[in-house]
Amino acid sequence: MLDKGSKRPTTRARELRSNPTEAEKRLWACLSARKVADTRFNRQHPIGPYIGDFVARMPRLVIELDGGQYATQAEADARRTFYLQNQGYRVIRFWNNDVLTDVGGVVAEIERVLRDMPSPSPSGKREGSSTGDTLKRQAADAQGRRGETYAATWLERRGWEILDRRVKTKAGEVDLVARRPGLVAFVEVKVRRTVAELDHAIDEPRLARVAAAAELLMDRFAQPGDDIRVDVILLAPGEMPRYIENAWVV
Repeated sequence: MLDKGSKRPTTRARELRSNPTEAEKRLWACLSARKVADTRFNRQHPIGPYIGDFVARMPRLVIELDGGQYATQAEADARRTFYLQNQGYRVIRFWNNDVLTDVGGVVAEIERVLRDMPSPSPSGKREGSSTGDTLKRQAADAQGRRGETYAATWLERRGWEILDRRVKTKAGEVDLVARRPGLVAFVEVKVRRTVAELDHAIDEPRLARVAAAAELLMDRFAQPGDDIRVDVILLAPGEMPRYIENAWVV
């Protein structure tokens, strides 16, 4: 579980360690002292503005327990997960009841996840510029996909239906196609590491390409009488989405 409150994360983390839930105590008995895959876990460990229930810093894995007194809304969970993933962590969740009734199964799943996680890669400098460039492209693509997933969830919670994702055309690609009654939006999603970078995340040539792609896709997704527009969602870790409606007239 991750918690963002008014107190400093380190102070809140100490409080949480002093008052664990029964599920946390039971899982910690299995994870402590490198008992699982010889991996060191920290309990109630701060990561930026959040606190992870169980954090393995070397493989960069966060385990969250949901339910009981720390249950949170799905949108807040998605925002925290988006932040953590952009810090390089993988996040897995279990219900408290899963731990209380089948802790062996939970531990087995954690072992499987650890086994499937990639080993740390050598630096791009040692492997050569080509490998380094490939790793950068892969990281950028993964960040984009995470952003699109979060943006889709954010739109769905505001009444939009997601019709498709990453739709390619000869004019360009559309990240999300979303519908409301009488309206279809072709959505460009941009992710940046800081809020300051969002001011320069989108430009006119990129919007023009999205608009050109939207024109090619209108017959596929729009119904007679639907309004068509191009929207933009700008994302930075730890911040609410910046939503720009009708960024380009189609």
